[in-house]
Order: sequence, then C-alpha cells, then structure tokens
Amino acid sequence: HEEREFLNRFVFPALAVRCQELRLSFKWHDLSALEAPGEQDDVVKRLQLQNQCTLRSFSTTGNLVESKFMVALLGNFLGRELSSRDMKDLKRTSSSRNGELDWAVDYARRGAGVQE
Repeated sequence: HEEREFLNRFVFPALAVRCQELRLSFKWHDLSALEAPGEQDDVVKRLQLQNQCTLRSFSTTGNLVESKFMVALLGNFLGRELSSRDMKDLKRTSSSRNGELDWAVDYARRGAGVQE
C-alpha cells in the first residue's frame, strides 16, 4: 500500500497541477477503494468511474469529439470472477442506461474478471 500512498500524496497532485497548466482536467480514482475488507466490490461503480474517463477535444471541422481515455496501474492482484449478483446488477444497470454497459456484460459472459 505504500506505493499507492506515494502516488496519491505526491505523483497525482503534481500531475494534476501540470495538466491544469495545459488546460487539461486530470482526476484519479483508486478503484481498490471500492472494495472493503470482507466485502465484494461493486462492479457497476467501477464501470461508472471508468466511463467518466473521457477526453474531449475538437475535430478540424470544429465538432466536439469525445474519446475514452484511462491509464490503469495494475499491481499483483489479478481480480476475481463476476458473481451471479454482479451479473444481475450489470445487466440491470446496462438496460436502464440504454445499453451503455452492454460491452461489459459481453466481456463478463466470456469470463473476464473484475480487474480486466
């Protein structure tokens, strides 16, 4: 956990300042914080945070262009398989958001874990 603490206290704030100088918005989220000891993490919350990782720019024609952009730092924790509860939550959330998370449901059906 010392590495995570160092990143949160020194690296990410310095990166946020530099991004602000470049008129960029920089946010960091510790996805491991969504998992309390002895409890399953909330897969939908993880995906919602990942969906917030959007890079906005303008095309040569002046139209707004949005792209997903996320940098992930992975440790030696490899994740876990999704439970039936996770799948139900994921399907329900995706259908209530017009299929926004259908890609995640598809990956989960193929056996992808939470961290993948």
